[in-house]
Amino acid sequence: MNGLIKVEIDNKGQQIISARELHGKLGINKRFSSWWENQVERLGLEENKTYCTSRYTNNNNQEFIDYVIPIDIAKHLCMVSGGEKAWRIRDYFIEVEKQWNSPESVMARALQIANVKMLDYQNKVIELSGKLEMLTHSNKLYTTTEIAKELGFRSATALNKELEKNKIQYKVNRTWVLTASYSERGYVSIKQNVLENGKVVYDRKWTETGRQFLLDIFQKKEIA
Repeated sequence: MNGLIKVEIDNKGQQIISARELHGKLGINKRFSSWWENQVERLGLEENKTYCTSRYTNNNNQEFIDYVIPIDIAKHLCMVSGGEKAWRIRDYFIEVEKQWNSPESVMARALQIANVKMLDYQNKVIELSGKLEMLTHSNKLYTTTEIAKELGFRSATALNKELEKNKIQYKVNRTWVLTASYSERGYVSIKQNVLENGKVVYDRKWTETGRQFLLDIFQKKEIA
């Protein structure tokens, strides 16, 4: 009886079979389409509720319509068909259900579901970690010294002079300020600090956008 009729599992975890295959195994002489119409009417079957329509192509490239049904419906069809073959197939379905609902099978499916959920959770954690890393990276501020080193300049002073030379920035009261063409692009973050003596100083750092701007213009040699 093992493998008498192929039993598959749908995306809802339900055991299903081919109505056309069942029709053949039952040895029914009536054409499949006529037989199926009778069963739908007799049992009050509803498409997409108690069965689903499917299509398959045989080795001769001929397309056939089939119907996918759960084992419960298949057992009913065996009962109304009657005969030794029908009862043997029904017993087969009962045995398949017993195996499916055994504690070992239930536990195995539960573990499989748990593993899928865990994998999904891990993927989400990785995705969120990547977003957090990108966010942290995008919010980071860089000193001119850090960027100068990254670009191969000997010092922040050398980089500042180069930026001044190319009219990207100029100096106001000992503070470097971007020219009008670059001042509104979010390249720098300026923090105002008041010293104990009341003097106001400005701490300028480059944003990730500003850092990328400098890398682009120097590494691509857009400025002399």
